[in-house]
Amino acid sequence: MGPRSALVLRLAVLAVTIAIGVAVVGLRPAAPHQDGPLRDQLNGKTSQGFPVYGLEHEGRLTGIHLVWRGTCTDGRTLKWVIQNVQEERAHFVRDGRRFSVVDRHPGFVPSGWSARQELAVRGGTSADASSASGTMRGHVSWGGAGHAGGSCDSGPVSWSLRKPG
Repeated sequence: MGPRSALVLRLAVLAVTIAIGVAVVGLRPAAPHQDGPLRDQLNGKTSQGFPVYGLEHEGRLTGIHLVWRGTCTDGRTLKWVIQNVQEERAHFVRDGRRFSVVDRHPGFVPSGWSARQELAVRGGTSADASSASGTMRGHVSWGGAGHAGGSCDSGPVSWSLRKPG
């Protein structure tokens, strides 16, 4: 991937990140009288040092926002990927307070390329729902006609969350 392609890719990721941030802010309840279920936000960090937050409702984590970095097949480092997984559009498999979810979707790349992003998250909430923890693994792969392609993988990354206060 040349410098121009890398710049276009980073700008596309930045635009998506901003759009996700705006959408997440828009989904947060503005006041207790708002229609729909109230959710509490839990905040924390990953073992890679990035911020992570989750949305909790009735003792269950219903959404998680993660940032991760990966090592690529060509030896470079993928500096960051931001992914937002919510119960409304991804199937959370539950066992009591434990959960797992895999979010797969097309990645964002310059024209003529194709990409796939995948985020697998496992974890659980505490009995009082004041904290949550688990592991995640992110993977991005790309290729296209006439392009060598490649992939980047985070490896296992742990995360932990707590309610503020």
